[in-house]
Amino acid sequence: MSKSDEVFVLDIGGKDNNNPIFKENKNNAFRELKEIKQELKKNNFPEKVIISSGEPTIHPNFFKIVAFIIGYGCKSIILKTNARMLSYSEFSNRLKNCNKIKYFIDVFGPDEEIHDKISNSEGSFKQAISGIRNLSSFDNEVNITIPIVNENNDKLIDTINFLEDYGISNFLFYLPETTTYDFFYKEKIYHNLKENISNLPNETLIQVGFENIPLCVFPENSYYGQKNILLKKRVYDEKCSECHKKTLCPGFSKEEFQYVDKMIIKPFTDIKSKVLNSQIRINKKSTIHIALEEIYKILFHFTEEKNIWDVIYELGYPIPLFLIIIEELQNEGLVEINGDKIKSQAKKKKPKEIIDQSDKRLESNPEVCQLLVSHEDIEKRINYITETCPGGGKMVLLGDDDFLSISLASTGLFDEIWVFEIDERIIDKINLIAKEKNLPITCVQHDLRQKIPKKYLHKFDAAYTDSPYYPNGFSLFISRCIDLLKKDLHLHIFSSFSCEMPIMDDELSVQDIINEMGLFIERKSMPANNIIPSYLAEKYSLFAKLNEIVFKNNKNLSQLDKWYLAALGRKEFLFHFLTTKDTNPIINGIFEEEIYYEDIPFDFYTNPKTVKNLNKIK
Repeated sequence: MSKSDEVFVLDIGGKDNNNPIFKENKNNAFRELKEIKQELKKNNFPEKVIISSGEPTIHPNFFKIVAFIIGYGCKSIILKTNARMLSYSEFSNRLKNCNKIKYFIDVFGPDEEIHDKISNSEGSFKQAISGIRNLSSFDNEVNITIPIVNENNDKLIDTINFLEDYGISNFLFYLPETTTYDFFYKEKIYHNLKENISNLPNETLIQVGFENIPLCVFPENSYYGQKNILLKKRVYDEKCSECHKKTLCPGFSKEEFQYVDKMIIKPFTDIKSKVLNSQIRINKKSTIHIALEEIYKILFHFTEEKNIWDVIYELGYPIPLFLIIIEELQNEGLVEINGDKIKSQAKKKKPKEIIDQSDKRLESNPEVCQLLVSHEDIEKRINYITETCPGGGKMVLLGDDDFLSISLASTGLFDEIWVFEIDERIIDKINLIAKEKNLPITCVQHDLRQKIPKKYLHKFDAAYTDSPYYPNGFSLFISRCIDLLKKDLHLHIFSSFSCEMPIMDDELSVQDIINEMGLFIERKSMPANNIIPSYLAEKYSLFAKLNEIVFKNNKNLSQLDKWYLAALGRKEFLFHFLTTKDTNPIINGIFEEEIYYEDIPFDFYTNPKTVKNLNKIK
């Protein structure tokens, strides 16, 4: 196991200042700081550490332990806590800038009565919620761990709904070791929970994981990112050997297994599960990270039988890496090899016909730099996006006056399309069309100058944005894209962008911004034409008339006409970025600076004083 794959459990000793009814609260002594440092050194300072104990935050040297772990290069700390100490602002504020900490907080119910009864500690609910409230202003990931016990089994969804108001969207259910598994499986508690989870509104973007409950118990759920936090030894059924999620699945405990109805054990054999399993195995063997999208592209490259050397030549991978990839795909039954021939067993989903709703788009709003792109160019971009993202998943759009979300959703290649848009008119129109056409689109009204609500962070597989042309605006929109994307390598950001003038000098500042954010420019292409309103072309059809109104008689022009006359004629290029290990937003929190050009573009081009001053600078 490489250093970056290690998850080291650091037990710092001590007892729990709660006394949960479902576990023995051992009165262990706190371990000395010196002993803890020696253990970390002995284990070569792992990059991922779980801090575990009765309650870590009450250790007298808690802050020194955290500082020591981070100081030696740890990239991620998982802190399992009841959050009671975090209710004290002077305590929690000392952790505010520790962005490497992921919090896993035990909450036992939706109210004081249930929580305190299970915690066996009066006042613990109020402190836990106060701690969560303090963390809500941090940038850290916060997960809620919920034990399933007799006292709260009918309040599990109520607990989720209550905590959603605090911006929490990641929940992890688990069965305590002392659970009577007969209670969970025979009384069909899991059936009720399964039904309730499936009924959670899609727009909440709530993600539910399971610590020690097998994945096939809740087959519709796709979120298992926080599995195995408790790191218990598991057992599996014979049928599990066929399952392509076995590497992700927590399996059963020995005690639990005897109560399970074997009919619920249904191996995952779908393509997505196979590809995901292949990726995990490939990246364990490979020195180069291979993204899911790359595996899909490889599979779809030889759906017809091809010569192995032709495939090597066409894909362009180093031969050792190619062999690792193909071997693992073959192990999953995704590739068939016959001598010198190779053929993928995966079938590429064909996109449906793109819906054209461009005639329903709204008039541009100069205040937020809206300019419509021709539908022909929108289609070119959609074809490129669907070709580039064969795995589909969740796509998020930041700004959508072009109604690209509608056309993209109509292809049927993405499971969900989300739109963050400031303009209520656009949201209302997209929602109306999505309902009429039965498209999987969810709109969120949001001013991107404000922070993205926590429940949306790191939930999406790809992003598209039509940012302002001013560098500040570009920085803001791309930073928000990074906030919304999952924390993974080689994820896609598509950005429609044009500088104020189509010359290289103006784009240098944008390239600096891209480099600062750690993004890789995969491609810059597909210049798109902005639509020239028909009334404008008819009104100023002659060159002489157009020249006169722009330079000699422009005082009575409307703001909208000024905006069109200054902005039209430029090309909007499509940037295609890939995330890397160095990708980070450069704008965090609320942004109060100007994101649009302060000068009115029309005046910039036509005012003689402006031209004269610029010539002096030259």
